[in-house]
Amino acid sequence: GVSVARREFEQQMEIVGRTRHDNVVPLWAYYYSKDEKLMVYDYYGQGSVSSMLHAKRGSNRIPLDWDSRH
Repeated sequence: GVSVARREFEQQMEIVGRTRHDNVVPLWAYYYSKDEKLMVYDYYGQGSVSSMLHAKRGSNRIPLDWDSRH
């Protein structure tokens, strides 16, 4: 049968796949295997979400405060 972990991953991907919001990149596809889990999104050249939130890219970057994140 299908593992609990796989079922949970697929349920989460279904939720992410249905999410429509201006600030959320749409999910195109996903892949699950024992060794890796992949999610396919459009490419956005502004850098990673982590670098945007924590200002890790470039010395002139300012981390986003909580008000800006909403």
